[in-house]
Amino acid sequence: EALRPLAQFTDRGVFRPLKSAPNLRPGWRTAASDGPALELALNHLYPGALADWFAAQSDPPPVTSYRTFTGRQTGMYRITTHLDDALAGAAIRACCHADFCLKRRLWSVAGLAPDAPEQKSLIPCLEPCAVLLEFARKVARWEQQPSPPETAAQPDSPETDFDAANNPRRARFAVEKRELAFKPPVE
Repeated sequence: EALRPLAQFTDRGVFRPLKSAPNLRPGWRTAASDGPALELALNHLYPGALADWFAAQSDPPPVTSYRTFTGRQTGMYRITTHLDDALAGAAIRACCHADFCLKRRLWSVAGLAPDAPEQKSLIPCLEPCAVLLEFARKVARWEQQPSPPETAAQPDSPETDFDAANNPRRARFAVEKRELAFKPPVE
């Protein structure tokens, strides 16, 4: 039971909204007495990861693409459907980068391959998460502005405050978007 609060906060006491982020507090140890105890421990540390791992073993795995996922959105998240594939790919690469999420992304959007097995952990990501959805919404809003924001990451940036100028995902997106400008158009 002590693992649940451990998974909630970083070692600095900052809330961890994404439990698959690589910022789990270091220096702890736990022992599971049996299979059910191990399952409980894993569910406290990485909620849903075990179920997703078993689901990903099916052929084909139950993966929901970016387009299918965003196509179901209504209200303020409907705007995420307006990102073209290249921009959605840049948002996905920025938000789901190994610096921010350990899950291996099995879903994708046209023009972007799923994560390679050696790039991430064994924990599968079967569909876009709420963090990616909110990030894609922000990207769509930024694209409506005359010039999208360009920032530099700073230490201790708020993990999901995408309006913060020093947010690391926002800075990563600026890099991804700049690289898009240098890619030749696909015919």
